[in-house]
Amino acid sequence: MVAPVFWLLDKVAMSCDVHTQIVSASFDRRLTLFEKIKYHIHGIACHFCRRYERQLNGMRKAARINALEFGQRTHRTMSPESKARIKELLKGG
Repeated sequence: MVAPVFWLLDKVAMSCDVHTQIVSASFDRRLTLFEKIKYHIHGIACHFCRRYERQLNGMRKAARINALEFGQRTHRTMSPESKARIKELLKGG
């Protein structure tokens, strides 16, 4: 009875390196069922990987907010006076 348990743990156990790769992959695609199981088992046991995931989520949220703000700013156009002034400067006049 003990041997199957160790075999199962060996199959689902992962290193922190693999866990961080799976966390990153989860932002880009849906995880497979086996990846989800491994992810949750390691996440329960490893405080450092949970902290890494929180930090990564925070950075992702900040980047998304910044991108939205940047996108709003890029829709603004220059005034016709500014465009004319730049054209004159580029012509050398």
